[in-house]
Amino acid sequence: MESKKIIENVFKNQKFFHSWLLSSYSDEQLFEILFFLCSKAKGHLIDSVEKLKNNAFVIDGTNVQLTKENIELIIKKNSFTNFNENDFKLFIIFDIDKAHINAINALLKTIEEPFSNTLIIMTTKNIKRVIKTIISRSFVINCNNFTKLEKHLNEMLIKNNFDKYQNLIIKLSNYGLEFNEQNFEQYKNNINDFINAIEKEKWFYLNNFLIKNWTYDNNEIFLKLISIFLTEKLFNQNIYLPKKAYSFIMKKTYLTNHKIAKILVAINEFEKKCEYNINFKLQKSALLVKINNIVEEINE
Repeated sequence: MESKKIIENVFKNQKFFHSWLLSSYSDEQLFEILFFLCSKAKGHLIDSVEKLKNNAFVIDGTNVQLTKENIELIIKKNSFTNFNENDFKLFIIFDIDKAHINAINALLKTIEEPFSNTLIIMTTKNIKRVIKTIISRSFVINCNNFTKLEKHLNEMLIKNNFDKYQNLIIKLSNYGLEFNEQNFEQYKNNINDFINAIEKEKWFYLNNFLIKNWTYDNNEIFLKLISIFLTEKLFNQNIYLPKKAYSFIMKKTYLTNHKIAKILVAINEFEKKCEYNINFKLQKSALLVKINNIVEEINE
């Protein structure tokens, strides 16, 4: 990975930067590079969040209590605790793009007048929202490790101002859905409409949306979106959908794991029937009736 080579060269040449900014759309890639950088700085393996917290001061940039006074005190205290001249003190701020302006101002002062042997490592999943003064004063590492196809998709997403759905688009692409300039606008509308529907509290809204909008032409993308929506709820993991949509999904208490498993089986059966070109409208209506009956079952 190119970003690891860059970090290797920095430590090899001992041209250290007091402020680092790690940027990636993917949590997995972001943590991979964060662990690698921290391991280099500390001189031993750091490969988990637990080890990270044992070797660094870690805070959440979205914490509204992170005031100017607090950040100055935290950095100063962290810099001189168990001080070893050969040991870097690590100060990590997640989601710096969401930090309060007062905290950012205090951070800028610390970056400009850093404590000895202290590395400030910030992360972001949306570098466009990071203020320019933070970017200009930091060593920026792009942690994304795109394949050729993913690079093409990423360029298309940025061009169409749709990069917040990058993980979801790549997942749909890996499912076999082909994105190009001709169909992108339609797929974009399909995704936006579906996300808006699942953000409604009651099943009625999503069911009504599917009745009106799910057609033979968009069947492929709708099936994939429904499957992703259900599996994120089933496994309680936010990987592909936006955080706001995921938070609404987790509030859908009527969708128990048992019900989701039954719905996924029904969808799989429906997909098989679609392969044989059996009357789509009739099969879709039957599937939605079946899903509706499963949803309305009394929770055990």
